[in-house]
Amino acid sequence: MGFLHFLSFVVIGGLVWFMHNAIKNTQDNASSLTIQERLYRHEISRLQVKTDETLKLIKEAKKRLNYNDDIRDVLQGLLNIVPDSITINSIEIDQQSVVVSGKTPSKEAFYFLFQNKLNPMFDYSRAEFFPLSDGWFNFVSTNFSNSLLIKNPESIK
Repeated sequence: MGFLHFLSFVVIGGLVWFMHNAIKNTQDNASSLTIQERLYRHEISRLQVKTDETLKLIKEAKKRLNYNDDIRDVLQGLLNIVPDSITINSIEIDQQSVVVSGKTPSKEAFYFLFQNKLNPMFDYSRAEFFPLSDGWFNFVSTNFSNSLLIKNPESIK
């Protein structure tokens, strides 16, 4: 029976040693996985901040694009109605007004060919004329709208 006791002792000792090593390996793996989880959580957090920053930049770019589209549309609309006999020197556009300056052969030509086309687009318009030595006139046409012609990119959500 001594041999059986010895064999039982060796088997039980081997099992205890095996279980001890298995538990230690599992604890080491759990510790390693905990550290890895912390690293991944940190990386996820960092990427979330970057994603939020990128989404904010995209939103701002879309606002600017819409703003630029609004300006282009207003400008294109104005240029489409300018007759050949009138020369435009400058156009100033803001949210609710457009100021057009240029040169016209006569006040009548300006009103008939250009201002009459501008009037339906705006709630209030006025024109000032400055005579030139060649008989033509420089003009400044100021036009206001009660509604927004161009949305301020800062107010777009």
